[in-house]
Amino acid sequence: CLFLHPTQLLFVFGILISILLTITVNSWFITWVGMEVSLLRFIPLIFQKNNKYSVERALKYFLIQAVASSIIIFSISLDSYKAIFFILLSLLLKTGSAPFHQWVPRVIQGIS
Repeated sequence: CLFLHPTQLLFVFGILISILLTITVNSWFITWVGMEVSLLRFIPLIFQKNNKYSVERALKYFLIQAVASSIIIFSISLDSYKAIFFILLSLLLKTGSAPFHQWVPRVIQGIS
């Protein structure tokens, strides 16, 4: 199939814009905005109508990402060393890196 459905086209366009936005800007705030746009574009991939646990997985993913984003915003008010620590902590949580990886298998489990 050479042509994409309009919703698929919008999804791909949104992902590409968020990636380009995150990579090309010099502002940390705009980088964070690009990451959040990417987060919102990933949630429909988790949600599936035929699976009864998809809402739970999508909500879990959203809440973990929201907590990590809140830590990033909180770290703005701190001095440099503490801010770097909290930004690193939140990025580890957002990416699901160890030791903050316990949520990843549960969320990814039902994605086709």
